[in-house]
Amino acid sequence: RQKKLEPASSACYCCWRATSPTMLARAPLRLASILLLQPCCPLLIPGLQREYLEGEELPMRVAKLMSTRTLVPFSYYSLAQCTPRSLEAAAENLGEVLHGDRIFNAPFELRLRRPRALALCRLLLDPQERELWVARIREGYRAHLLLDNLPVGTRRPRDGAAPLLERGYLLGAAAPDGAIVHNHLHFTVRYHLPSPSVTTGEAWRGSGRRARIVGFEVEPSSRGYTHAARWPDDSEGEAGSAVDVLNLSPAEVGLSHDGTSPMVLRRRGGKPVELIFTYNVTYALSEVPYSSRWDNYLMLEEGSQVHWLSLCGSLALSLLLASLVAAIMLATVRRDLQKYNAIDADDDLVEVGWKYTHADVLRPPAGPLSLSCALGAAVQLICSGAVTLALALLGVISPTARGRLLTAALLLLCLSAVPAGYVAARLYRQIDGSHPYALI
Repeated sequence: RQKKLEPASSACYCCWRATSPTMLARAPLRLASILLLQPCCPLLIPGLQREYLEGEELPMRVAKLMSTRTLVPFSYYSLAQCTPRSLEAAAENLGEVLHGDRIFNAPFELRLRRPRALALCRLLLDPQERELWVARIREGYRAHLLLDNLPVGTRRPRDGAAPLLERGYLLGAAAPDGAIVHNHLHFTVRYHLPSPSVTTGEAWRGSGRRARIVGFEVEPSSRGYTHAARWPDDSEGEAGSAVDVLNLSPAEVGLSHDGTSPMVLRRRGGKPVELIFTYNVTYALSEVPYSSRWDNYLMLEEGSQVHWLSLCGSLALSLLLASLVAAIMLATVRRDLQKYNAIDADDDLVEVGWKYTHADVLRPPAGPLSLSCALGAAVQLICSGAVTLALALLGVISPTARGRLLTAALLLLCLSAVPAGYVAARLYRQIDGSHPYALI
């Protein structure tokens, strides 16, 4: 099976050779070469990329609801949403949990190269659920979805530049005395063929070639729906058994909309409100290789260059203040030295100015324990930050792996307590600390 696999790209040939069975069987030290070679293809070891046949179901997950205004994450299903019959929580690392990600299976059904338009579900919102929806929308919350570990993105147009891809999509927009709900989602899934000799039609279907997901975009909109037929219940199966009422055909329930009226939720009102969610999905062949599918997500947003201007201004101001303080100190020292040299040898030496502090250089500090603890904490932060930055630059900690950076930073912070404790204990003993075990 290993011989049938192909490298993700020509730039990843080094990783392909390092991960072959022959190379891995020679010595365990070959694994270190994989980590060192990862800047050319971070986390893209051939055979680990998921590939899909035409018509195969694509794994889609829901992550969280997040807003840049409140910075408080919520679970995707904390709102009244279309929910699968059985929720399955994905395994998460420590970094994902601290970031607020709560990953579950999604109610959407996507199959490769099978365009479709479906009615997701129908909800009846009571007053409390309606008020919560309105509050989340007016707070600017965005829903985050995942497809093949790739976050969904919304294209934002820019004047005179390429559109910017933003993660997630807005739940809606604010309206007078309520909110407009984005209850229709248009998904665009972009796929790449490792061998582009066969691309379309029956030849591609019969060849058994597999595709890789390289793009996942969404365009939300609001639609006011009406349905002519009665919406089926989830207990209308034979003998009252449960049936799946998700992903129905619009014609099955007689779904229609005029194309202009949005779905508006009012804050006030005691009656339940009907909310219908729909989606459609299209597929597009992409020339972007699998190893470059994260490039659009890692681009700087518009206005990020302003940070460089702020940094340069702060640095220039710091240098100006440091030069001013240095000039004052030099003038003071030069004046004291002139007074010192003007005193005759027979006269009594009267120390002036900065010379009063010469006896305090070798004097032990008043708080040796506090000084040692502060130095140890500084060493711990410097060591953990430097190692985390080095691993990120080498490509070992890739941004494509959710939560890995935060997990590695916390782990290295704990491990760097060893050199921090040594430095703190050594300094405490050098300054004649009387209680060395107090550092513990």
